[in-house]
Amino acid sequence: MFRESPPVRDEGSVSFSQFNDENVLLQMWQFETGDSVFSSPVLIPASPRHPDASCAAECDPTPCDASTQHTTNGRQAYVIGSHDNHVHCLSEEGLELWKVDMKSPVYATPFHFSTAACDSCEDHSESQPHVSHYIAVVSTQGQMNVLNAADGRCVSGAAIGREVFSSPVVCGDKLVVGCRDDFVYCFQLTFRKVE
Repeated sequence: MFRESPPVRDEGSVSFSQFNDENVLLQMWQFETGDSVFSSPVLIPASPRHPDASCAAECDPTPCDASTQHTTNGRQAYVIGSHDNHVHCLSEEGLELWKVDMKSPVYATPFHFSTAACDSCEDHSESQPHVSHYIAVVSTQGQMNVLNAADGRCVSGAAIGREVFSSPVVCGDKLVVGCRDDFVYCFQLTFRKVE
């Protein structure tokens, strides 16, 4: 169970708690962001590592201000947006794995989605298709990014140029998000191979 703590001296925090065998709620860890947290945490499910480690590097067409200490390495992780202008990825133990600077606060809850294979990589001809996990996130100033959930690298992005407080949603190859200008925007997702 996650609990978002109210801001203290303009600093936000997210904590993870769970019930023990006696049905007592125990706080397992707490992570401090640089500002308030209004978004809900998003679970990135565990998945096996891709057999070809070069695939992830080939799928990164857009430079992004990602600060990567570690990758999820196929383990379960949590993603949160914060008013500190960052999207944070946390391990099951509450350690920051990566963060991405979105240039303005992230109010809306990020959206997790996955694909059965990396659209832009060569056919790996493996018996079981790999699953690639992504996070769609939008800042209050309308910067929208699709991030590789493993390491926070941008794989696609666009600037709406208007205020956004709603969460993005991905259905198939379409990303949809509502905007403060009373319009709903729909974007075609593309993942291009970097040469």
